[in-house]
Amino acid sequence: MASADDAFQEDLLIDLSTVTVTSAQRARPTPDVNPRPASRWKIIGAEVDVYLLLVVGVLLAIGLMMVFSTTFDWSYAEYGSPVTIFLQQVRSLIVGLVVMAVLALIDYRRWRHWIVFVMLGVIFLLIVLLTLPEDPRFGGRRALINNSIQPGEFAQLALVIYLAAWLAGKRTRIRKLTYGLVPFSLLVGFVCALIVLQPDISTAGLIFVTSVAMFFLAGADPHPVGGRGRGGALDGLADHDAA
Repeated sequence: MASADDAFQEDLLIDLSTVTVTSAQRARPTPDVNPRPASRWKIIGAEVDVYLLLVVGVLLAIGLMMVFSTTFDWSYAEYGSPVTIFLQQVRSLIVGLVVMAVLALIDYRRWRHWIVFVMLGVIFLLIVLLTLPEDPRFGGRRALINNSIQPGEFAQLALVIYLAAWLAGKRTRIRKLTYGLVPFSLLVGFVCALIVLQPDISTAGLIFVTSVAMFFLAGADPHPVGGRGRGGALDGLADHDAA
């Protein structure tokens, strides 16, 4: 009897200890495997990088100071007030900030479904711009609707988003000549050519450098033709040695 009672008590103690351990594990908070960085804040449903926002704010402030310092004399001679052109820039800045806030609420992954239509729209605007007469003040055609819309500036952003989605979809296939270098060269070359014809060499150069950097950072082969030729030669030597 004593041995049976002792065994029963031991089983009871084991069951109680198991329940206690299980309850403690359930009560213990699960650690966050992806903690939010201290530099990211949640603002109105959007996750914002505070440091990046501060850098953008500093650049905007510097830009406004440069606009005022270079246009106050021109603004006074043209409009009778030294701040008219500056206030126009401030108005455009406010509109841009509102657009930025609205776009920040949109999940960036959704742009993958829209960017093809955005890219086609930008190319259409670049072609329309070339059909307009040249502006004698700039010696070219760079803007639409009373110089308020510059398709070249939209092309910079649209092409970066389009290439990001395109490169992510191609993955390792961008190492192949027909999947990577050829379509990439055709698209970027066509967009840059449309901008050069305005002419706007600086914007075309910026788009070209940015696009090439994205292409190779995504894993493209720097020597797709030469690398394939060397690979074929090495394969031929290996076959000859095996024979």
